[in-house]
Amino acid sequence: AKGKAVFTAAGCGGCHVFKDAGGAGQVGPTLEGIGSQDTATLVEMIVEPDKTVAKGYSKGIMPPNFGDSIPKEDLDALVAYLQQAGK
Repeated sequence: AKGKAVFTAAGCGGCHVFKDAGGAGQVGPTLEGIGSQDTATLVEMIVEPDKTVAKGYSKGIMPPNFGDSIPKEDLDALVAYLQQAGK
């Protein structure tokens, strides 16, 4: 529940499709199926979004400050949520 709340509060659904959280954004790639990613990869995708960019998307679209604006405990909850709900 906490991870879903972080997803919503951080505005992730404004850019990403993620049905479990009601995300319907079209700016970023869909997060459906993201649960197959390991923890370290998901953290990197969130805190260093320009390091690895999904095919068909450009660098500089996702805000680069989530590593600073999302506390570690919340980031951990978000990643766990994405892994569980994104299967």
